This record gives sequence, C-alpha cells and structure tokens, in this order.
Amino acid sequence: MPKNVYCIIDTETLGVAKKWIYDIGCVLIDKNGNKLHEQRWSVKEIMEISGVEKLAYYGYKFKSFYHKLPTMPFELVKEEFHAIFEQFKVTHICAYNLAFDFQAIQDTSKKLNTGEFFEKKFTFIDLWNACCDSIFQQKKFPKIAIENNWISPAGNYRTTAEVAYRFLTKNYKFKEGHTALEDARIESEILHRILKDMQKITKNIIIFHPWKKVQRSVN
Repeated sequence: MPKNVYCIIDTETLGVAKKWIYDIGCVLIDKNGNKLHEQRWSVKEIMEISGVEKLAYYGYKFKSFYHKLPTMPFELVKEEFHAIFEQFKVTHICAYNLAFDFQAIQDTSKKLNTGEFFEKKFTFIDLWNACCDSIFQQKKFPKIAIENNWISPAGNYRTTAEVAYRFLTKNYKFKEGHTALEDARIESEILHRILKDMQKITKNIIIFHPWKKVQRSVN
C-alpha cells in the first residue's frame, strides 16, 4: 500500500443553508495519481424528504439521474467510508472548498444523529486553496481566463474546480457534472497536478476566500 493515500470527497446538498447531503462520492489516489478506488452513495433519509428535488440546487437532475440510484442510510454510508479508510490506509482527506463539504458532513451527521464522521485523525487539504496557491498563479492564467470569460459579475477571476480543470486540460468548454462522484473524479486529477507541481501544500487549515489570492496576484 502506498505511503500516502488521498481520499477526495465531494458532496451535493439541499443548499447552502441546511447543507444536508443527498449525494456523496469519493475517489482515492496515490501521490502519482493512480486511482485506487471510487464510490458514491445516495443518502436515504435526505432523498426521502418531501419535495427534495425542489430544495436541492441541482434538483433538475433528480428525474434524469438520481431516481435510478439505490439509496443507503447515512449511518451505513459512514460505516462503508470507515471500511474504505481502513482497507486503503487513507492518510489525507481532500475536497475542493473543504469548508463546505466538511460542514455538510457535520450538518448531516447532526441531523441524522450518526456521531462524528471522521473518527480518526487525517491530514486535510483544501484543493481550492491549493489551486489558488499554485495553478491559478501561473502567468498565462489571466490571459486565458479573460479570453474564455472566466470572470465573475464583480470582475474577479473565477477559481472554481470547473475552471481549474478547464485550465489544466485545455478543454475550455468543459462542464462539471455536479454529481458527487463525477466532480470528485475531476478534483482527483486536479490534486494529482498539484502534488506534481507543489513542493509544499497548506494542510489542516481552512483559508476562507482563497480566491482573493488570485486577484491580488494578477491585477
């Protein structure tokens, strides 16, 4: 088993206020980007909330996608995650905008009374912050961002996972799937590039609004 195993997690929730997870996925890679495992879960208790498709930000996907998936109680989701952590000796937990996904896991665990989700100590990496320290610092990023209109209404460079993936792959029209496993897959590729290019990555700290680093560096 590799010395370091990275578990990239993505969640889809009922919004930014409640942050109750209906879809959670993970991809495991080693430092060389080799995929070790991937899995997704649809959370039974949240999927059974009346009108869930109207509450979810990407609710339009329910009829075309989510209704086809089996569901699982969140307690069992947690148990399967723990089994994966042990089987693959996971050392790092990563997410793009770690603060959001971490809060979503906490909110869902509290609502469903399932206790602490991460019962052992891991090293945490926020891929959004890491991208703002590395990928979005490249000299060619501002020019490509302007050419492709990766600019927010406020005039800032966008620093989403979608933009990071577009920039790295030169697939400038790429669209995120906005389902947990699909998004975790592209984020695992982003992490692999960061691991290749960066000698030092900020760990175990959540930097709020890391996009501001990019605006300061390119304006």
